[in-house]
Order: sequence, then C-alpha cells, then structure tokens
Amino acid sequence: MPAVHIDRKQNTVRIAARPNIEPDSQQWFSWLDRPYNQEFYVTEDGIYDEVEIFTAHKRKDGVWWAHDDDSTDKIVLRLGKSPDVTKQKIISVSNEIQAQNAKKALPKIEKILNSNIGRNNQQIFQKLKEEAEEAISRTKSEQ
Repeated sequence: MPAVHIDRKQNTVRIAARPNIEPDSQQWFSWLDRPYNQEFYVTEDGIYDEVEIFTAHKRKDGVWWAHDDDSTDKIVLRLGKSPDVTKQKIISVSNEIQAQNAKKALPKIEKILNSNIGRNNQQIFQKLKEEAEEAISRTKSEQ
C-alpha cells in the first residue's frame, strides 16, 4: 500500500514512492483514479519515528474515506472523490483525526504527568502533552 507523507515543517504532502508527483496536479489525480489504487496511508513525522495517521480507502462508488482504526473509537471521515482529495483536504482530515485522538488522550497524559511514572519521565510526557494540545489547536484555527 503506498504512503502519502505530510511534512508540516516544509508544508508539503508527497507520495513516498513517487516524490516527483505534486499534490493537486493532474498526475496526482490520475494516480488516485487508477483502478488498482484502492488505498493509501498517510504518515507524519512523530517524536521518534514516522507515525501513521490514517488509511484512505476508495469505495466502489469512487469516494475516498479516511479510517483511523488504531484509536479507541474508530474514526471515519469522508475525503471525497479523487478531485476532492487535495493536499489541503489530506492535511485537514489529518488534523481532525489527530485532534479527536488528542482530546481523548490529553486527560490520560495529564494524569500520568502527575504520577510517579510521569515525574520520572517528565520530558517525554510533557512533549506528548504539547503535541496533543498542538493537534487540538490546529483544528480550531481551521474553523
């Protein structure tokens, strides 16, 4: 399954195996429309490594859907038909999924920070808290 990577520092979205295909270009939409291209996953740089944010699946009606099956509650958001699956749409859906997950995780992170485990690993949990707060604020700025 191909990977599409978001680089927030450079504000780019690219197909990992095909970095020469620019999002929102005719090649991009042709790639999405290929009959054998029924899914891809979206990644982003995390604290230590690349993190998968969601998997996109194209249904028989040609509509792409973003699925985050790793969260406690399954999240499914509509991306749209191929012409709708733009760089901005991928980033927006990614932000929404991350914000929903962050809202669920933040109380747990804060609880851990106040425990012995959190105090012993303060830097790690503080960074997690900051990333969760940042994910939530990104969706607020889009609204």
